Amino acid sequence: MRRRGKIERYKLASVVILALLLVTTSFSCGCLKSDEGAWMKVTDDLGRNVTIPHKPERIVSLAPSVTEILFAIGAGDRVVGVDEISNYPPEVAEIEKVGSYARISTEKVVDLNPDLVVGAYGNGIETIEKISDLGIPVVGLNPRTLDEILDSINLLGEVTGCEENATRLTNEMKVRIDRVKNASKKAAHRPRVLYVIWHDPLYTAGNGTFEDEMISIAGGKNLAADLPGYSIMTLETVIDRDPEVIITTSGGGMGVKEANISYEYILSEERFADLTAVREGRVYVIDADIACRPGPRIVDALEEIFRFIHPELCEGEEQ
Repeated sequence: MRRRGKIERYKLASVVILALLLVTTSFSCGCLKSDEGAWMKVTDDLGRNVTIPHKPERIVSLAPSVTEILFAIGAGDRVVGVDEISNYPPEVAEIEKVGSYARISTEKVVDLNPDLVVGAYGNGIETIEKISDLGIPVVGLNPRTLDEILDSINLLGEVTGCEENATRLTNEMKVRIDRVKNASKKAAHRPRVLYVIWHDPLYTAGNGTFEDEMISIAGGKNLAADLPGYSIMTLETVIDRDPEVIITTSGGGMGVKEANISYEYILSEERFADLTAVREGRVYVIDADIACRPGPRIVDALEEIFRFIHPELCEGEEQ
């Protein structure tokens, strides 16, 4: 696992600790030390050095994946603001909104008086730096693999003081990932898989994306593995490579629920009529909120992708 978010903790000088011990009692818990004056430094995914002065009590999330992580590790009760796309868990609906994912309102963020903001690469470095320049600690995430998603969860566990919960969660996720890895090894054939993020133009997930990694772990061969990141694939290339399985996402992946428009396009496009996946009825839809958010529910997506690619290995399992 790639080491990231390297954390350095600086304790008070021993003389100060001794002085404090004269006027207060010590205590311990499963959370990050929050003694007055204690602090930590974090190097985030954007290469920024961020100082966290104390255990955060008012957190603003700028991305739906971040929101899901914070709630999953037990820091949800300290979240005072989220982006408009955040829709899970359900209680997020009652939290103050600070703008859309790509158009965050700095003014609304500041009005909430946060002591920690957590954003993502998609928010834009300008937005993150603008908030940071106001003296508010901002941690930016940009996970591109399953291991990096686990790292992101553990990092937020560190900076929120919920290390134990984060470790427990990531360990559970690892078990589920390994279960799919072991199951897919039993496959006699690795079918060609096309993962459609959007249809017009046809965007797919290529090399260096966690979607590409999930297809591989689930026992498939990604038709776009030779393309960088999220790339456009021409209809001619799709026809030439003839996918055996096509997986489409519902909506845009950030909470926009459009009625399976990419799925319907694949089935209605006359030039795709002879594709193996179309002829054999192996065109599927996956919830983009689960599959495109680098957070705790990504393992749900992995397991569903495995069922799409190798249903023969899932017979007898509860769906």
